[in-house]
Amino acid sequence: MRKAGFLVWLCLCTNVIGFVATCAIGLYAGQPWRREYRPLSFWATEFMFQLWGSLPYVLLIIFLLKSYRTVKQRLVFLFFSFLIVGFGLFDYWYAFFISSDAQSGLEFLFVPIYQLLGTGIGIGCTVAAGRGHKVDRG
Repeated sequence: MRKAGFLVWLCLCTNVIGFVATCAIGLYAGQPWRREYRPLSFWATEFMFQLWGSLPYVLLIIFLLKSYRTVKQRLVFLFFSFLIVGFGLFDYWYAFFISSDAQSGLEFLFVPIYQLLGTGIGIGCTVAAGRGHKVDRG
């Protein structure tokens, strides 16, 4: 029981860290502190990019909180959470801090697509891992 609860907690922390780090990198990329005045259109665009960039993490958290799974399913879900969060944060880190370029902002358009694809595959594998097993509600 305790192992299952710890896996859920670890998975939730992983996704929350990914969510917060993605939002922080998005604000860093926009650099709102460089000018005295930012028009409302900048903040509206920034908000939309933040929503799109954080969508994979939100979907992972919703799936985690809405379903009861076996320990095997939680391990599979944790593995995919690590992959999705790790890929996203590494890609953002590399694009904005290592090889900063004028096109680095495009990462916020394309990385969430790959993360959503990974999220769908991860959820499918998690559901498939629990077929025919007794559910652990701990």
